[in-house]
Amino acid sequence: VPERGGKKITLRDLSNQVSGLPRMPDNLKPADGADPYVDYGPDRLYEFLAKVELARGVGEKYEYSNLGVGLLGHALALKAGMSYEELVRKRVLEPLGMADTAVVLDERLKSRLAPGSGPNLTPVKNWNFDVLAPAGALRSTARDMLKFLTAAMGLRETPLRAAFDLMLKEERPSGTPDLT
Repeated sequence: VPERGGKKITLRDLSNQVSGLPRMPDNLKPADGADPYVDYGPDRLYEFLAKVELARGVGEKYEYSNLGVGLLGHALALKAGMSYEELVRKRVLEPLGMADTAVVLDERLKSRLAPGSGPNLTPVKNWNFDVLAPAGALRSTARDMLKFLTAAMGLRETPLRAAFDLMLKEERPSGTPDLT
């Protein structure tokens, strides 16, 4: 676990993005720039974490970090003894009835996937993730996202009501106007 001044980064630091970790690891050097996360696995993550020096102290300032989100999800999956996708499916997607959301798409979901496009509106490859999957690997439908939103807002009762209440209980300043 990275340290600065003897203070270890906790899961709470990662979930609040005050860990001091950079947005991306500096050893993310994809073989395919059109699919940058696919070949970044646990060994490369651990290699980065073993040498990283934090730019600021833990808890000093909010900054979004794909690395921090990826590491948090990876740590939670390890603790649960299952893959990140299995963990999210079991603990979030199934309780909320989100059957059209996944990391790895089956044929049914692939057939319904809208292709992505780049800045000039030409088609681009879908990104595939390894260890940093928690930073953006979930693919979903608008209907499933509405299921999540209505549950989070308390507009429908779900087994995750207490978790959503806890998640929304505390706001921390980000230092960015209109972003708490």
